[in-house]
Amino acid sequence: MSISRMLIVGFIALLMQSALAQLGVPGALLPQLMLLVVVGAAFSGSSVRGVVSAFILGLLLDFSSALLVGPWAGAFVTVYAGLALVSQRLFLESGIVSAVVAFIAALVASTFFALLSPQSDLASWHHIVQILAQASVTAVCAPWFIALVARVG
Repeated sequence: MSISRMLIVGFIALLMQSALAQLGVPGALLPQLMLLVVVGAAFSGSSVRGVVSAFILGLLLDFSSALLVGPWAGAFVTVYAGLALVSQRLFLESGIVSAVVAFIAALVASTFFALLSPQSDLASWHHIVQILAQASVTAVCAPWFIALVARVG
């Protein structure tokens, strides 16, 4: 997937996430659609351009949250690199595999963000439940959204 296509799809995913948040969907039930773009890109082919795209998408999400610049960029690069390493051994065409991969990727990205963000508290039970709920919702959306990303790419 080219950088421009990945960034366009990522921006559309950000708009969809923002629209859902504006409609009043609780944070724990918001799927991480931008993360699914990164997951789809990691399985479509690993390259330096993909890492740069994941970093730019993370910065875009950081800028949109207006909290701190960098945690989502680092989380997306970490997820992209990890999935690029295992992408040759997994077939994302299976819905179950894409859901499991998305669940693990969402857990890794959210934990990475929480470790780098001064506003989050991983010791809080509420925060852990929110991470697990958001990862579950992301996993449910993964088969359809990753298939859409693969079709565009």
